[in-house]
Amino acid sequence: MNTVTEKPSATRKHRTFVGRLIIATTAMIILAAALSYLNSHGQKLLDRARRADVNSNIVSTCVDYAWLSEDEVVFVASDDYRSESGGPGYKLAGYRLSSGAAIDCSRLSRLLNSHFGDPSRLLASADGKHVLWTDANGLHFNTATVAGDSFRQFDKVKPSVLAWAGDNRHVFEYVFQSDAKTPYARIHDIEDPGRPSKWLPPEHFVLESSSIFIDKENAVRSAIAPHFEDEGADHRSGMIFEAQIGHEHEALRSYSVNLPATSYVYEACISSQGEVVAWPMVTTPPRPSALQEWISRLIPQTGSYSERRFELWVCKTDGTHLRLLGTEPVLRQWIDPKDDVATDIKPHRFHWLPSGKALSFVYKGELYVIPTN
Repeated sequence: MNTVTEKPSATRKHRTFVGRLIIATTAMIILAAALSYLNSHGQKLLDRARRADVNSNIVSTCVDYAWLSEDEVVFVASDDYRSESGGPGYKLAGYRLSSGAAIDCSRLSRLLNSHFGDPSRLLASADGKHVLWTDANGLHFNTATVAGDSFRQFDKVKPSVLAWAGDNRHVFEYVFQSDAKTPYARIHDIEDPGRPSKWLPPEHFVLESSSIFIDKENAVRSAIAPHFEDEGADHRSGMIFEAQIGHEHEALRSYSVNLPATSYVYEACISSQGEVVAWPMVTTPPRPSALQEWISRLIPQTGSYSERRFELWVCKTDGTHLRLLGTEPVLRQWIDPKDDVATDIKPHRFHWLPSGKALSFVYKGELYVIPTN
């Protein structure tokens, strides 16, 4: 029996070609959408970070926290009692992350509340043995050991920025005034509070530095988050400066860091080893193209191109090797929907661990640690 093989008609060939073209086009669209999503969103911050096993109630109510070592962290949190001054009270709680054991901070808590403490900022010395906090009026700052001993109080100029020197004995006070062209600085000796604080000659410091690092040789590095620039600018410039205390004639070294143009950088954080700067920011992508809008409607999983998101960037202190560590969407929590009042929920309270190789932050009432190397 002879079998007759029917040749495919031109119509069937055309249909087969069109079908394959549709499949190839769809695959290209999906690939383009995936690449666009990865390019615009980056790796999720929480995918790279690990959650620290500490009391979430302490973390969610913390005013600030400080790392005493790679394994030990102390929180200062609002408490439901009132201090001797009649103002709001605070308590300190410390943890060893490896074992979950608590660090006794009861004496330090009593000390903080009995001396009108307003710990909007808690700073630990490099060796993790001393902590520093400011008074409510901003005219004094206090130091003590973590055990609650060796309390010292010093006069402070308002406004100013404080930083521990690398020798763990001195506190550097960087003073800036809106009516002064040149900021100035002084050094306080915590082991000899009776000695007058040493005023330094005008240095090459920069107004409104948001983060300062000082090494054992009194080399100073400061970083400044960029101000808003023209909408047409293709980037925002963060600045990093280096100077040497006591060398007023030494040339100031400065470095510019080109950050995303649509970003709001709300702080700059120099690592505890003075080698890396972190730039937490919120970005709003520019208006998407028609193709991007079509892709986001076709494949909703790629997300909206116009959504605000949090981004964490890091670079070296000479401004090089800028890279994105991760992103998270910026969530909105409505305080009063009738008045259109809301707050952003995003990672905040960034602090470097003592090694300078990891960065911690608070997000949704939890403490996270992310490696940066």
